[in-house]
Amino acid sequence: CWQALEQLYKEKKVRAIGVSNFLVRHLEDLLEDGVEVVPMVNQIEFQPLCFDRDLLKWGEKHGMRIQAYASLGSGDPRLLRNPTVLAIAVECGVTPALVLLRWALQHGCHVIPCSRRETHLIEDSHVFDFCLNDEQMTLLDRLCDNTHFCWDPNIIA
Repeated sequence: CWQALEQLYKEKKVRAIGVSNFLVRHLEDLLEDGVEVVPMVNQIEFQPLCFDRDLLKWGEKHGMRIQAYASLGSGDPRLLRNPTVLAIAVECGVTPALVLLRWALQHGCHVIPCSRRETHLIEDSHVFDFCLNDEQMTLLDRLCDNTHFCWDPNIIA
C-alpha cells in the first residue's frame, strides 16, 4: 500500500504522501520495510491532554510534519473548559479555542480546525495575533494525561 503512494509521488502525480494516526513504532515498522520515501506528514489527534513528545522528535529527525486534528478536543469541555486553558485565555485576552490552536502551532504542527460557522473561521484567523510564552506552553504541556477524544492509535497492532 505504501509502495503505491511512493510510486505516485515519484511519478509526480501527488506532491506529498503521508500517514494518519501512526505512532513512532508504526513509523519505525514502515522504515524497517525499506521504504524509499519517508512519510511527509502524519495526521494525528494533537491537543494538550494527548500529545506525544517522542513523535514530535521523530518527525523533526526524519523531516515529517504533524498535521493536528481534534486540537479543540472535539468540543469536549474537559479541554475547552480546563482551568489552565481558561486562565491562559484570560491572560492572553483570547478564547480557549485560540489558546489550543496556538499551542499546537507553536509545537510546529499544521492545524486543521473544524469550523462550521463563519464566526469560527474569523476567530481562528486571529491565532497569529499572539504568542504563548514559555511558561504558558509548559503549563499546557503538563496537562498531558493521554486523554483521547478520538480513537487511540495505541490499540492498533
